[in-house]
Amino acid sequence: MIGTGSLVVKSPRGLLRAAYVLLLALPVVASSFVVLGLLYVQRPVQTGDIALLLTLAAFGYFTWYGEIRPMTSLVEDRLIPAEDAWVALHEKAAQLEFVNGPDDRRMLQLVRYTAVCPLCAGALELRYWMGTNRRRLVGCCNEAPQDHVFSFDRIRRTGSRTQHH
Repeated sequence: MIGTGSLVVKSPRGLLRAAYVLLLALPVVASSFVVLGLLYVQRPVQTGDIALLLTLAAFGYFTWYGEIRPMTSLVEDRLIPAEDAWVALHEKAAQLEFVNGPDDRRMLQLVRYTAVCPLCAGALELRYWMGTNRRRLVGCCNEAPQDHVFSFDRIRRTGSRTQHH
C-alpha cells in the first residue's frame, strides 16, 4: 500500500488514502442518521430497522478501531505498529512512522525496527506496553515476551530493560 516505503501525506496517493478512511467512516455517520430517522418514523420499529442499525454500528465500530483510531494515534505518537493491510503477506511485522521528509513535507513511512535480545538472542519486536501507558511501544522478545521487555526511543534508536508489565 505504501509502494516504495514512503508516502507523502499531501500527494495524490496520500489524499486517496485519506479519502479511503473517510469513506470507511460513512457507516458511523449513516448510523447516526438512521437513529435520527427512527425518531421521526410514525410506525413501530421493525426488525429490519434494528438489523440495519446494528450492522451500521458494528461496521462503524470496526472502522473506528481498525482504521481511524490508529491514524489519530499515528499523528500524536509518530510511530505505531502497522496493521496487516499495510504489510505484504510475505513480510514480517512492521511499523508506520510519521516523519518530516525533504522540504518539510510530511511523510508516512513503513519501517521495521528489530533487534536481537541481549538476554537470550531471540528477536525483539515492537509492541504496545501492557501497563498504565498502553500506547507506549516497547521491544518484546519473541522467546520471553513477558520477561524480556525493553524501552524504545525512536529518535536515538536505543532502549534499556524495563520492569515487568
